[in-house]
Amino acid sequence: MRLMKLAMLVTFVFGSAASACNHKPYNEVLKSFEKAQSPGTAVLIAQGETVHCHTAIGLANIELDVPLSVDHVFEIGSITKLFTATAILLLEQDGKLSRTDDITRYISGIDSLKSTVTIEHLLTHTSGLVDTINTQAFLETRIQEPSNLSKVIDTFKNGHWQYKPGENVIYSNAGYSMLSHIIERVSGLSYIHYLQQRIFTPLFMARTQQATFDIVKNKATGYTFDGAKPRQHDFLDWRWAYGAGDLLSTASDLKIFYTALMNKKLLNETQLQKLLQPITLNDGTMIEGAYTFSISTHKGKAMYRMNGSTLGFSSHTIYIPHSQTFIAVLSNSDGVNGGGWVAPFEIGSRLLSVPLHFTVKE
Repeated sequence: MRLMKLAMLVTFVFGSAASACNHKPYNEVLKSFEKAQSPGTAVLIAQGETVHCHTAIGLANIELDVPLSVDHVFEIGSITKLFTATAILLLEQDGKLSRTDDITRYISGIDSLKSTVTIEHLLTHTSGLVDTINTQAFLETRIQEPSNLSKVIDTFKNGHWQYKPGENVIYSNAGYSMLSHIIERVSGLSYIHYLQQRIFTPLFMARTQQATFDIVKNKATGYTFDGAKPRQHDFLDWRWAYGAGDLLSTASDLKIFYTALMNKKLLNETQLQKLLQPITLNDGTMIEGAYTFSISTHKGKAMYRMNGSTLGFSSHTIYIPHSQTFIAVLSNSDGVNGGGWVAPFEIGSRLLSVPLHFTVKE
């Protein structure tokens, strides 16, 4: 009997996910975004453990006419940063580091800081570091170069600290790569092995991993657009986004992670609130953003949103603590060239506007 139960559990965790969207208005929204012979979108909408919609539209591979399914794996871009921030807070929770630590304690050879930069500054994008990774010039000339974590840090650790820490929010991928280096230094494990040990394996997130050039089963093909016409995306080496935008996942794995995170199965209450609290600058200005989230409201209640993108993929997540509402929108196309791309943020916003009477926690 126990063996049968174990077999059922393994099938549940690792088997194919069921595709269903029984709420007609959701289907109508998704149908309005569907195009023939075009990249696709996977969507998951849940409240707590109840999944209201888990479905996919469009194609995972246009050349082979393969429909996108809820089992397909996507590059999730900057949603990776949420895992990196969580890992740092786990290490602090375990007494291995402090967010107030000077980063030069962990990264050697930095000689151009305006003043002391802490781990907290990297987490909040207030370190004063201005990297060029997202600029058009870098995307066209550097992103294809072979890279690794050491190269990323060496490229940006000097000559790019343009503001005093705490003065401005300047979005920095390289800052999160530095955080991944700190995770490795403190834990004694590689970044991905630490995530596997503390997050992926305990939560049975079997489809989440770091991007490599290895074959990944069920990984969707990424596309960009020339006008309205989709084409293969430009080449990139994901290691330029080490710890900042180089994870692969599925909508169902992201739901597992968000559910555990927001219900304090990973971080305790103190650490979770650090992750969610608004950023405050040196002059007292409060920013409508946390470590990795943008903070807004939905029907008067706090809402946390995140965007992610790589060359060929884009993503968006929404979480509303009051109703435990979670929405994930994953696309195998990007907005680098505009054109026929529809931002997952837009799709998520449309889905969020659909009336559905979620119960709420009082």
